[in-house]
Amino acid sequence: MELPLHAGFDSKILSADAKQYISLYSFPAILVNELGVIVFANKAFYTQLSYLKEETENNLTINDVVVTSSDRSMGLIELDNYMLPFGINLNDFITLKDKYGVLRYFFYKTTLLENNSKLIYFYDHSGPLNKLASSMSKNVSYENIFKSFPGIVFVFDHDFVVIDVNTDANTMLFDESVRLKGQKFQDLKLPAFLKEMALVHMKESLRTMKKISFEYELPDKQQLLQFNCNLIPQDKFIIALIRDITEEKKEKELLVEREESMTTMFNDMPVAVVLLNQFGDVLFCNNPFKDIMNKSGHHVPTNLYNIIDHSVLKLILANGISHKTHCTSIGEMYIDIASKYRFINGEKQHILTIIDVTERELSKQALEKSEVNYKMLVDTSPNGIIIRDFDNVYFANNAALEIFGCKNIKEIDFSAMMDSKVLKMIEKRLRFVETGGVVDFMEVELKQINTGEKIFIDTKPVWVNYKGKSAFQIVFRNISFEKQLTEEKVKKQLLEENNRKLMDEIAYRIEIEDKLKSMIDENKILLNEVHHRVKNNYQVVSSMLNRCLTNVSDPASIKAITASKNRLVSMAIVGDFYHDAQNFNSIALIDYLRKIYQHFIRENGSESASEKIKFSTGIKKLVVNIAQAMPIGLIFNEILTLLFQLGEKLNDNYCTFVSLKWQNSKEVAFNVKFNEAAADEIEKKLNSSEEIGFINELLEQVDGRMTCHCKEAELKLIVKLTKIS
Repeated sequence: MELPLHAGFDSKILSADAKQYISLYSFPAILVNELGVIVFANKAFYTQLSYLKEETENNLTINDVVVTSSDRSMGLIELDNYMLPFGINLNDFITLKDKYGVLRYFFYKTTLLENNSKLIYFYDHSGPLNKLASSMSKNVSYENIFKSFPGIVFVFDHDFVVIDVNTDANTMLFDESVRLKGQKFQDLKLPAFLKEMALVHMKESLRTMKKISFEYELPDKQQLLQFNCNLIPQDKFIIALIRDITEEKKEKELLVEREESMTTMFNDMPVAVVLLNQFGDVLFCNNPFKDIMNKSGHHVPTNLYNIIDHSVLKLILANGISHKTHCTSIGEMYIDIASKYRFINGEKQHILTIIDVTERELSKQALEKSEVNYKMLVDTSPNGIIIRDFDNVYFANNAALEIFGCKNIKEIDFSAMMDSKVLKMIEKRLRFVETGGVVDFMEVELKQINTGEKIFIDTKPVWVNYKGKSAFQIVFRNISFEKQLTEEKVKKQLLEENNRKLMDEIAYRIEIEDKLKSMIDENKILLNEVHHRVKNNYQVVSSMLNRCLTNVSDPASIKAITASKNRLVSMAIVGDFYHDAQNFNSIALIDYLRKIYQHFIRENGSESASEKIKFSTGIKKLVVNIAQAMPIGLIFNEILTLLFQLGEKLNDNYCTFVSLKWQNSKEVAFNVKFNEAAADEIEKKLNSSEEIGFINELLEQVDGRMTCHCKEAELKLIVKLTKIS
């Protein structure tokens, strides 16, 4: 376990920087505000406790994840037991519950930040327990390790005399004045039932030389405490590790209650639900599922592969992330199955919802069968029949009258129902049939007499001898519905084809998008490399300037090199702001200037410099073009350099104030308020082309200007911003 040395447990860490620090830690850590709400957690916290970021940050409080904690000391923890950096001592123990209610045990450390927020670090205490077991197996000294164990530890010889005991035994079970070492277990002030139970287990553990674990209860002031005791036999002694599991039991009871509640909820659902593991084993099923199994003639299976075809169930489980429903059969019953999956403690589980659709499927099969019969009847039997010659209608059945929209034969008038061209075509077909010819069905548009509605019919004439007369038996089939279905089928086919083309287009675009994302990622890597190399170059140049400073004694040279170094740092700081930015053409100006100020103060005497030069601004957010940000930063650096040099010449009470304010909607101004005693020095430097020349060059780059009112002890540098967001 490694802590960043620059962070440590310094209470001066600002909450704004805390997120950056704890993100680097390999152990769980969280940032909690003054109300106890978790506002940030690092990756290790989510990994070890299975919580999700969106359900944790600004949603859960510290009490939602903490089961119990202890403020009392458990003895100094040896640093080599925990591999912690030197100087960090932990003495608090805490129990957390992960997302699924599993308890985890940690040591923890709290650091108070600004605004009463807190940083809390968690360290898994399984390390010292492992060392404890290792020490006992090697018969080495275990005294220091006992002090850090978060519970009660007794060491008895084979006659059950107390050889050693940790401090918790005195504070948790006995009065601290009682000396436990050297007493027989039978003489300890413990309940009789507990001594009897423990003696039986200790004797059995020594006889078999195997570990034994048992639980017991002891009454407290307002509740019944529960404990777990682990007996570890050794060649010359036996160790009893006792742990308070009251809160753990309560948590388990809550989990059981939740499981019972979930079971009741699933049993009340109107659909069958079954929970499977990845091998098809049934982990849970509700009552409707059991009803379906009984109805299908099967017992509730231990594995669903026993009653459902392997290939079908495999396909169902594979579609666990979609909304597909699969229909399959169990005996003579048909069911619809939908599947979803989840991960519990790293194990994949499938939730299947099952609906009995036997009636639907049987109706569907009957409909398919009737469609076959219907097609055969249509080919051989008419919907309507009439018998006629060229002039008269002799017979019409009810189906024919219904098709024509007539009540009786007398109302039949073909000239009112059909177009003249259609009538001529029909007459031509009748003449052909009269001579012994055979025709096929012909589609005709017909207007019903009673409603005037247009329908489509198929008609086919056959020559017959009707009561000694030459006549025709004409078959009619109303195909309006079939025609409508055909048109809808064509439309559906066109729609499916369009959908297929659309899906192909979407797939193509997704492929292009993936390629573009890949290119962007590659470009980001290259850009990061460029930023890294530029930063290294700045560092190399800075190092060279530092080396020059060590080899130069001339004050003017030292002044020039120091000024160059400060300018170089002002330019290098730009890279820190847009290295990970989405927009590489702009920069947050206020943050940039603050960082230049902080670096300047740190490099030029820290506290003395910060007391003599103050920087403030009421502007909260200002984003400018990167081409303007660098000269503005250099102008600010020159102002600080000028004021610092003046401060060295004046008395200790000398102080200047630099502020950044809006001049108008397009310009911002550096306002420098200085001591009247410095007015002459300021005016002298402003009249010196050597001192002020570089500032004027920078002002020209940003279309700026400088005004000085030395008598009023004020200097103003106005910068024009052409791009403001």
